[in-house]
Amino acid sequence: MKSTRKQSAPGVSARVQHSAPPAVLTDGPAQWPARFLAVAAVLLLLHGLIEVVPAVFLFVPAGDFAPQFIIGDLAAHWQMTLGFSVVCGLLRLAAGAGILRKMLWGWLLGIILSVVTLTVLTWYLPMGVMDAVFSGPVLLLLLIGRYPEAKI
Repeated sequence: MKSTRKQSAPGVSARVQHSAPPAVLTDGPAQWPARFLAVAAVLLLLHGLIEVVPAVFLFVPAGDFAPQFIIGDLAAHWQMTLGFSVVCGLLRLAAGAGILRKMLWGWLLGIILSVVTLTVLTWYLPMGVMDAVFSGPVLLLLLIGRYPEAKI
């Protein structure tokens, strides 16, 4: 009569094979990278929406609205700055949608946008603080989600 007990790998006892914590056995470690990528995609979509919404101010007369920036040229040409914000917001929306569809270009676009944003966010102070709050975690989540086994 054959035994229904699973055979362990040579040199490894069955007790050692099943010593993983219950959360890993029930949750599946392969699901965590996908969750990190999904959270990064949601943050990218939210950041994109926040950047697209100011497009409404492009239609406000220049005398009624003048945002303050740390660099005087940006304050003087704030319409151009808002236009750039809309373009970046649309790119973030595209990156978030690409990541949710599991496309490599979405992941790469999210990485590029996060690195560029973290590089130039000091130009846009005080608004650059919001960029740091979104771009930093997005960059970490995208890297950890793509390379879960690597030590970053």
